[in-house]
Amino acid sequence: MKMTGEFRKHSNVFAAATLLLFGAALCVAAQNAPQNDETSSEACTKSAWELYNKKDYTGAAKKARSCIYFFQGKAWDLEKELEGKETLPPTGEVPDEKERQKIFKRGQLNDVATGYFIVGSSYEHLYLKKTEAGSKKDDEDKSAAIEAYKSACKYKYARTAETNLASFWSPAQESSYALQRLGSQCP
Repeated sequence: MKMTGEFRKHSNVFAAATLLLFGAALCVAAQNAPQNDETSSEACTKSAWELYNKKDYTGAAKKARSCIYFFQGKAWDLEKELEGKETLPPTGEVPDEKERQKIFKRGQLNDVATGYFIVGSSYEHLYLKKTEAGSKKDDEDKSAAIEAYKSACKYKYARTAETNLASFWSPAQESSYALQRLGSQCP
């Protein structure tokens, strides 16, 4: 097949544009990648919690979304693997060391669900802050909170450890309560 000069020109432009877009996508992915010691879901989620505890809700949501982006594939695979095969892990104090270790081994699952909860809670705080300030037209933060909480609801086997590392809570369950506050519910 003989290529005409015009076709070859358009073909080269298309190839160059494709490479440019691919390069830009790699740059965006690298920019959003967990930084430094945050190559583990645990370290990444810890960073998101630190921002949240400093009341940097925009930063916390951004960091948590980054964690979710990089670890959600494995987390979702594990959630699906556990469904119907295992009983839901306990919440509250878990005195049995084997049971605690079983929960901790689901690190990416726990951290992604916690990440969705952090995103939801961060946007809920931003929404409430704006409504308290008299802004009645900002449902964007409320919608983002609801969307994140609904995503957390899907991870029923995830647990978040309290600082004592012996007690756990369910991001899905806490997100369900938050959704009720916002006039919604888990899917």
